[in-house]
This record gives sequence, structure tokens and C-alpha cells, in this order.
Amino acid sequence: EKCPKTVEFLNSIPRKYGHAFFSATAAQTHIIPHYGPTNKKLRCQLPLICPPNACRIRVANIDLTLQQDKAIIFDDSFLHEAWNDHQIKSRLVLVFDVWHPDLSDREIKFLSFLQNAALRKAKRQAEISLQTLEESKIGDDEESHDSNTELRSASSHHATTTTSSGKEDDYHKGNPDRHDNFFAVIQKGRQEGVSNRSEI
Repeated sequence: EKCPKTVEFLNSIPRKYGHAFFSATAAQTHIIPHYGPTNKKLRCQLPLICPPNACRIRVANIDLTLQQDKAIIFDDSFLHEAWNDHQIKSRLVLVFDVWHPDLSDREIKFLSFLQNAALRKAKRQAEISLQTLEESKIGDDEESHDSNTELRSASSHHATTTTSSGKEDDYHKGNPDRHDNFFAVIQKGRQEGVSNRSEI
């Protein structure tokens, strides 16, 4: 939707590998030497914005100066690097891949099947990992909630069993022996001049 003309152009390319992006390189930048992952495809670069005589690329031992609107094609499984030597202007390149011309249609079909299967597997694994992470977070939240509930319950129980008022609380209702014993301890503490709470 954002680049309809570019999409239309890419869809018109035969034996398209299915990989495309814009690559921007700032002024006075060096992309260090690196290899592509496979030689079953070729890398195509179309410079859209390219300061004259300032952008270059090296593939293996071949050096080439890039020119705006003039595409280059190379095997990026070879060691390659690039430069933008301009002082202030950036370089913008449309990058896309095509299947290697030495591959037959049948080989491309088989390799495409393997590639799509690997992508589906990676997507499924990512979904499972995300689901597991979310379930773990929910479990942690529930455990934290249960712990807080237990703490509140314990605090409430402690408060009702250590009160020194003459009012009968829920803990002692229906259990007169425990009620009498409780206040007997309180009375003993008062007689000995000790804090009720510390004696209990």
C-alpha cells in the first residue's frame, strides 16, 4: 500500500526469490565485508538515490562504482562490502533477489517448498513460545494473587486472636474454653506488668 509502484515492479520479475527491501546507507559509511547465506539466489541492487562517484561495492576481488538507476546483479555468497564516501548525502538502494539461473523450474519448486516449510515451522515455534510466555505470566499473576490473599487472611486471623478488648471475636465464638484461656493469659500478663502482645 505504501509503495504500490515498487510492489508492481517486484511482482513483474520472473523467478523472484521473494525477498526485497530498501537499504539506506548514511554518508561516510562502510558496510564491512560479509557473506550471504546461500548461493541458490542472486542479489540485485537498484540504486534509487546515489551521489555520483561516491558509492562503490566490492564483490570478491571486483570493485564497481554504483550509478543511480542502473541495477547490478551479483552472487552475494561471495565476500562483499560497500561504501558511501560522500560527505553529506545518503545512498538508497532497492534490494531484491532472484533464483539462480542455473536452477531448473523443478529444482526451484522443490527448494521453495523447503523454504516455505521452514518459514511455517519458525512461525509456529514463535507462536508457541509467545503462548507459553503469556501462560507463564498469567500463572505468576494468579500465584501472586493467592499469596496476597493468604497474607491478608493470616493478618486478619492474627488481629482477631491478639485483641485485648472484652468483645468476643469470631475466632473464639463457640469455644468458651479457648476464650477463657486467652483472657487468663492476658490477665496474667497484666499482673506481671508485661506487654500483652509480647507475652502472647
